[in-house]
Amino acid sequence: MQSFNALEWWNVHKLKYRVLSMMARDVLAIPISTVTSEATFSARGRVIDPYRASLAPDTVQMLICGGDWIRHLHGVKKKLKKEESPTEVLLPVATTN
Repeated sequence: MQSFNALEWWNVHKLKYRVLSMMARDVLAIPISTVTSEATFSARGRVIDPYRASLAPDTVQMLICGGDWIRHLHGVKKKLKKEESPTEVLLPVATTN
């Protein structure tokens, strides 16, 4: 099976696809998070005050991503609850020749 490096492909073709290559670099450089399925789909333990409830979905997404990036940068890991176990999310990359 042949391996495919999407970041390298976009780097090679960045002159031909300038804008798309910059977008691909930004998206593909984001580390895949390891989260528990319980934490992903559960609102248990989350308190939303009126200010947070008024935030636009895009703002909430930016805050969550920013928090993940800061924790990753400083090597901070969230403690898992006893009943939770990590679930890896792997995204397949389609290749065309």
